Amino acid sequence: MIKPDPIAEAEAEVFIAYGRKAQAIELLKAAASAYPERDDIRQRLASLELASPAGDMQQNKLILALAVIAVLVAVVAVGMTIF
Repeated sequence: MIKPDPIAEAEAEVFIAYGRKAQAIELLKAAASAYPERDDIRQRLASLELASPAGDMQQNKLILALAVIAVLVAVVAVGMTIF
């Protein structure tokens, strides 16, 4: 386990530069727990997690849900029945 310290964000950037994104996320999670007052750590962690494949999947699900809602609203507005 990587021990967090006050310069965790800088260390995480080094991990990212060397293609070790999972370790950067692990470091930032530990640092966010150890230093809850550091908004910069939580913000960087959130940006990495959203950029991960799981984050992409969540974003795609949200876009799909919004598209389905838009279609349903359009159908209702036109007065058509779907089923």
